[in-house]
Amino acid sequence: MPYHHCPCTSLVLSNTIRNLKIKGLSTIYFIIQRRHEFKKFGRD
Repeated sequence: MPYHHCPCTSLVLSNTIRNLKIKGLSTIYFIIQRRHEFKKFGRD
Protein backbone atom coordinates (compact mmCIF):
# COMPACT_ATOMS: atom_id res chain seq x y z
CA MET A 1 0.00 0.00 0.00
CA PRO A 2 2.18 2.89 -1.21
CA TYR A 3 1.06 6.11 0.45
CA HIS A 4 2.42 8.47 -2.20
CA HIS A 5 -0.27 7.37 -4.66
CA CYS A 6 -2.98 8.79 -2.40
CA PRO A 7 -2.83 12.62 -2.33
CA CYS A 8 -4.87 12.69 0.89
CA THR A 9 -2.35 10.65 2.87
CA SER A 10 0.70 12.45 1.53
CA LEU A 11 -0.96 15.79 2.32
CA VAL A 12 -1.61 14.73 5.91
CA LEU A 13 1.92 13.36 6.15
CA SER A 14 3.52 16.58 4.86
CA ASN A 15 1.33 18.63 7.21
CA THR A 16 2.39 16.48 10.16
CA ILE A 17 6.06 16.75 9.22
CA ARG A 18 5.75 20.52 8.85
CA ASN A 19 4.04 20.83 12.23
CA LEU A 20 6.73 18.69 13.85
CA LYS A 21 9.45 20.82 12.26
CA ILE A 22 7.82 24.04 13.49
CA LYS A 23 7.37 22.56 16.97
CA GLY A 24 10.97 21.35 17.07
CA LEU A 25 12.36 24.67 15.85
CA SER A 26 10.33 26.70 18.35
CA THR A 27 11.37 24.34 21.16
CA ILE A 28 15.05 24.61 20.23
CA TYR A 29 14.72 28.40 19.95
CA PHE A 30 13.05 28.53 23.37
CA ILE A 31 15.79 26.39 24.95
CA ILE A 32 18.53 28.56 23.39
CA GLN A 33 16.83 31.71 24.68
CA ARG A 34 16.51 30.26 28.18
CA ARG A 35 20.17 29.18 28.13
CA HIS A 36 21.18 32.68 27.07
CA GLU A 37 19.16 34.18 29.93
CA PHE A 38 20.68 31.73 32.42
CA LYS A 39 24.17 32.59 31.18
CA LYS A 40 23.47 36.29 31.63
CA PHE A 41 22.14 35.74 35.15
CA GLY A 42 25.08 33.48 35.98
CA ARG A 43 27.64 36.06 34.88
CA ASP A 44 25.91 38.86 36.79
